[in-house]
Amino acid sequence: MGLEFKDFKRNRVEGAIVAFIRGKKNANWVMGIIKGRWGIRGNELQRIFDKIPATYINYDKNFLNQLKQKCLNEGLL
Repeated sequence: MGLEFKDFKRNRVEGAIVAFIRGKKNANWVMGIIKGRWGIRGNELQRIFDKIPATYINYDKNFLNQLKQKCLNEGLL
């Protein structure tokens, strides 16, 4: 069996956010993933933001806060 489409979308967005907070991608690229047809919004996006500090190491907390604020400003959270 494979991944459910919902899980695939969540993993895609989470991977994009992690790439940004590790300095590998820029904010506009990540916002495109989040807002695009593969993206997610609302509580599910908030769960990803909450999960990242407990799951990942070697990331810039300022980048995470910057991206979260950008999502709030655009009404995605």
